[in-house]
Amino acid sequence: MFRFKQMDLGIEHWSFMPASVQAVFDKIDGSSKIRLSHLKERIYEGFITGKNPVFFMKRDEVTSLRIEPELIKPVPKGKNVRRYMTKWNDEFVLFPHKRGSKGTECVDLSKYPNAANHLQQHKELLLKRKYVTEAGKK
Repeated sequence: MFRFKQMDLGIEHWSFMPASVQAVFDKIDGSSKIRLSHLKERIYEGFITGKNPVFFMKRDEVTSLRIEPELIKPVPKGKNVRRYMTKWNDEFVLFPHKRGSKGTECVDLSKYPNAANHLQQHKELLLKRKYVTEAGKK
């Protein structure tokens, strides 16, 4: 249980957080111009690869496959994300895309031969993904 000063309860929204938590929240809130409510339309369930074992990997696999660093992104999984921290589990995703003028675009894999080789080795598996077959992609 914790106490509130009545003078802190104004006509705007009330926040019932302990003072230590409120101090952290206020610091984060004051340092950003972007609000979660601005992003909520873009928050989804996460990566949907259709074949996670091909795209998600640990550091030793990234190293042994020599995947180009430009295509490797650290990715915390939900089980590792906690209040105010992320318990890093050394997991990465092969993300063969880039931000372009029209949104997310595929990269030219000929510039990334190790990533291309890894994906080519799993081509049959990747072509069987539901959203690939439904979209008629190759």
